[in-house]
Formats: sequence, structure tokens, C-alpha cells
Amino acid sequence: MRKFAQAIVERVGDDYGLAAEHVHSTCVLVAKKKDMLIDGVWHTWIDYPKFDELIQRYYRDGTSFATKDYMARTPEWALFDAAEQGFDPLETRFRRTKTGKMVEIEYKASDSGCG
Repeated sequence: MRKFAQAIVERVGDDYGLAAEHVHSTCVLVAKKKDMLIDGVWHTWIDYPKFDELIQRYYRDGTSFATKDYMARTPEWALFDAAEQGFDPLETRFRRTKTGKMVEIEYKASDSGCG
């Protein structure tokens, strides 16, 4: 999946970039730079409290809003090529063994600043 996403970005040109990934889910986020790359930093997450505030205001008085009004910075651990591979270091990871037993996976800190 990673190579496929990289090939897509190479083919479509400089307008898009590899913003985030979650290796376990085999997901890579290809995002439009002009919309989600702000000052060299990806903003692909949602600030839910801000979104809730904006949607409540919209229902109350019709004030419109745009995606940029509630975008949040992508955490370092979720960025494409991060050592954590899209896994939040604050969450416990588990893996199923060949025998079906669930075992906890020890988190190993990286240079990303998350842990």
C-alpha cells in the first residue's frame, strides 16, 4: 500500500503529499497540500471541540464555516514514515499469536517526541 500511495503522489505531481499512515490498517492518507499542509505541517485531524462549537453556532444562527476552521495538526506518530507507524504511543497494542493468544506489545519510544 505504501508503494502504491507513493506512486500515486509521484504521478499526480506536487499538489499532493503523503500525509499520514496507519500500517496496521494498511492505510495511507494522500492529501492536497494547499488544503492541509500549513507552514510545512500536516493538519489532517479534526479538532472536535472546535467543530462542535462551529456546528452549534451554525444551527443557532446560520454562521457558516469551512474545513480550515476546525482542522487540527496531525500528531507526529501518525505522519507518513513515522517510527510509530500510525500507532498512538499512549495506547496499548496487542497482537494475536499463531495459537490465537492475545499478547501485549511493548512500546518502544522513538525520536518523534511521543513517549
